[in-house]
Amino acid sequence: MKQSGEKTVLSPSVNMPSRERPFRLAFALLTPRERRNAFIVLAIFLVSSVTLALSVASVYPFLLVLTRPDVIQTNAWLQWGYQLVGSPPEFTFILLLGGATIALLLINAALQVLRVYMIERFTQMRIHTISVRLLEVFMSQPMTFFLGRNTGDMAKGILNETREVVQQYFRPGAELAAGVLGTLSVIIVLMTLAPMITLVALGVIVVSYAIVYLLSRTILGQMGVSRVKANSERYRISREALSGIKDIKIAGTEKFYLSNYSRFSSEAALTQSRANVINSAPRYMVEAVIFVSIILLPLVYFDEETLINGGLLTGVLPELGIMALGAQRLLPEVQKIYRSISVMKFGAAAVTSVHTDMIMPVDPAMKIKPSSRSIRLDESLELRNVHFAYPTAEGLALNGINLKILKGQRIGIVGTTGAGKSTLADLVLGLLRPRDGDVLVDGVRLADEDIRIWQKAIGYVPQHIFLSDATVAENIALGAKSGHADQSKIEEAARIAQLHEFITAEMPQGYDTSIGENGVRLSGGQRQRIGIARALYRDADLIVFDEATSALDSVTEGELVAAIDALPGEKTLLVIAHRLTTVKSCDRIIVMKQGRIVASGNWEENLRDSPEFRDLVAQKSD
Repeated sequence: MKQSGEKTVLSPSVNMPSRERPFRLAFALLTPRERRNAFIVLAIFLVSSVTLALSVASVYPFLLVLTRPDVIQTNAWLQWGYQLVGSPPEFTFILLLGGATIALLLINAALQVLRVYMIERFTQMRIHTISVRLLEVFMSQPMTFFLGRNTGDMAKGILNETREVVQQYFRPGAELAAGVLGTLSVIIVLMTLAPMITLVALGVIVVSYAIVYLLSRTILGQMGVSRVKANSERYRISREALSGIKDIKIAGTEKFYLSNYSRFSSEAALTQSRANVINSAPRYMVEAVIFVSIILLPLVYFDEETLINGGLLTGVLPELGIMALGAQRLLPEVQKIYRSISVMKFGAAAVTSVHTDMIMPVDPAMKIKPSSRSIRLDESLELRNVHFAYPTAEGLALNGINLKILKGQRIGIVGTTGAGKSTLADLVLGLLRPRDGDVLVDGVRLADEDIRIWQKAIGYVPQHIFLSDATVAENIALGAKSGHADQSKIEEAARIAQLHEFITAEMPQGYDTSIGENGVRLSGGQRQRIGIARALYRDADLIVFDEATSALDSVTEGELVAAIDALPGEKTLLVIAHRLTTVKSCDRIIVMKQGRIVASGNWEENLRDSPEFRDLVAQKSD
């Protein structure tokens, strides 16, 4: 038994209980490198907030000098700037001041664009990386995990909920940070220039947003949970409707599925739209209050003579101007804070859902570090006193199995439904691990670190062959990188599987012909032959046929059995069959009943010595 390495799937670095606050759960979804990138983005936000403040602040001295040029000599900062540029004529200084203001506004605009770019890049890449890691976690689970999970829910988590985590949590989180920094910078400037007006305006803004948030936060959380549930149902129903389209059309139940899908799709859409309204509406109300206040302030506090004689122009116009500009810059930042907090409240359910999946422990066999070992079946495969029970089952699926298979033997496994045939096959394949007992290859026990290596030596041909929507060649060399498949090896495998002539004579583009989704353009026998060719391409020492002929008609079954019988003699075959004719030519036929082996021998020996086998033969003859 030779041993070689295998690349493993890494388990996620996060491992936090789901009772933690959503912010901590979301942060735990990031790798250390992604967290560092988040702080870089935050630094850019800080710089952009400073330029935002400077662009707002620069308008005030410009308006001040424009209305009262004499202030150049009385204001310490303006006097310093005036002397810095060589004390030019006042008009020239006003032009320079205006130019500096324009430059700051343009720099601020450029940095705001950079900020948007950084947010977009960071969030979109998180959709990519988190979905990849979640798929990795699912694919690293033991086979028993998939027995109790809906694949539609898992696909929804990978494709939809990871996007929701980013769009409803990471993006608003980034916007929240930008909004807080931008708001603080603008407030500092406004407090320096017009403290009383700023305090009043700030009070109106904070109180308005606080009231709206306190009233809406509970309903936003409930909406988030409702959206997750509605999306789960949408994915489930659409998957079932498309995968079972033949049965649905025959039964005429299209409207039933359409009605169910429509109900949950409508619920998800309405929930999202209501949340969007709650998130966006306050800005417009507060904006109206602020600008109405700016208009009313001079009308209330100044008499008719002052207003008509232009006293406002030289009095508080600079303050009102800076206040208007400040409000124009401040309101989007405050709205950003409110909307971000509201959206994050809405998206908390998606964060919890994805985090719960991400922290699942992976199959120990998937965590093994690469090594230089390989495992080949050179002598024998043995199951020694093996017991196995499924997690949710009360009894044993396999009870005291002892079976030794020599290299090159063809072993048939038969029995009634529920006898344990497929469970035994899954143990041999390394998809399940014994509760008690051992699986040995060439007398050496298969440990967890050996499973992935052992599976390289196995070919698997199930009743329903997995076929991707790709070419014949790509399906035979399944998993090979584009351009790395060995075409001569593909054709040799197809010849042995008695498929080559059909491919070259009947398929329009030969091995480059697309077979359609799930091999829709192939017959049942042709699909099974691709499965055999795939196992041969892998140069498998052991090929397991799991009910591979059950769905075929008797003629096609006979042709496939002939193809199996013609396989090279050095290949070890384990044939699990519902139809006894499939195993008639096997060297040994194992008869199973209620998780136990009750007979072992060739066809004639079992027919002579095993009442259970005779019962099976009699049932198939009826």
